Amino acid sequence: LMPMMSGLAMAIMIREFAPTAHVPVIMLTARGYIAANAELAKTNIKQLMQKPFGAAQLLETVQTMLAQSEGGQQDRAAA
Repeated sequence: LMPMMSGLAMAIMIREFAPTAHVPVIMLTARGYIAANAELAKTNIKQLMQKPFGAAQLLETVQTMLAQSEGGQQDRAAA
């Protein structure tokens, strides 16, 4: 648990801050948090992972997100 704000509030702050607005977020949760689509629309949360999860699962998720991001960048560069 974060002491000063929720993970959702932090994800909203990341999206609202111009230098980090494009950064995708993976939310790791111990409480089985389920966000409504309206809440997720305010953030760049791309994946919610509930504990327990393994390092391999987290690494696979990050690699998948990076590959998707690189593919989108290549598509934009070709246009």
